[in-house]
Amino acid sequence: MGVASVGGAATSHVSDITCKGLTVRVGNIVPRYYLTRGFVVGSDYAINSSHDSEAGDEIVELLL
Repeated sequence: MGVASVGGAATSHVSDITCKGLTVRVGNIVPRYYLTRGFVVGSDYAINSSHDSEAGDEIVELLL
């Protein structure tokens, strides 16, 4: 239900991103905490997510 982005423009789609030791793939459920508390800090990519449940957001698109 939103976009978390850090850094410059997102330019291409990717299938997964590894950040802070966790690989994120489209379809993963990621706790909202990671999207709002710096999960993407220091990287130049955006995560498009759809709020799935109280468990977190489902990753629907990764942009690099």
